[in-house]
Amino acid sequence: MVYEKRIAHPFLNPSVLRHKPLSVNLLAGLLVYAVLIATSIVLTFYLTGAMHYSPAQVGLILSVGPLTTALLSTTAGRLSDRYGARPVMLAGAVLLVLGSASLITLSPNESS
Repeated sequence: MVYEKRIAHPFLNPSVLRHKPLSVNLLAGLLVYAVLIATSIVLTFYLTGAMHYSPAQVGLILSVGPLTTALLSTTAGRLSDRYGARPVMLAGAVLLVLGSASLITLSPNESS
C-alpha cells in the first residue's frame, strides 16, 4: 500500500480503505477464508495421517463444505435480501465457528 500511495495511477486507491464498512467486511472475509484454508490444509493431513483415510475418502469428506455452500448460497442470498447482509453473515460466521470447533471431537481412536 505504501507503493500505491506514491504512484500517479494506483491499482487500488488506498483511500478506499478508509471507508469503515468496506474495511470491516474485507477483514471479516480475510479471517473467514484464512480459517477455511487453514482448516482444509490441516484436516487433510490429519485425516490421511492420523485417521488413515485414503485420499479419495478425504476428498469426499472435504467436498461437503463446498457442496453445502453451493446448495445454500441462493437461500442465503434471499435471506440477505430480506433481512440484510449483516445477520446472514453473522449466522454464517457462527456456523463456521461451530463447524470448525466440532473438529476438536475427532480422534484417531474412532477411525475405521
